[in-house]
Amino acid sequence: MKTHHVVRFLAALGLACAAAGAFAHAGHGLAAADSPLHRLEAEHVLPLLALAAAGYAFVAARARRRRRDEQQRRDAQDQQH
Repeated sequence: MKTHHVVRFLAALGLACAAAGAFAHAGHGLAAADSPLHRLEAEHVLPLLALAAAGYAFVAARARRRRRDEQQRRDAQDQQH
């Protein structure tokens, strides 16, 4: 992985953890509502992970499309010469 990929992943992970904390509330789970462990329960983390996965899939598809378009441009230029 390239460094910028790692940085982006860590930034997204940090935002997901922060957002999971915003959803913490009493009324379910095994940990107290004010505990950091409560924020890591599946009901808080899984939707954020799903959103992150969808975002990553979008970015990856866009990158593949750009690489393909760039390769097609190069092939077209090579055929002209």
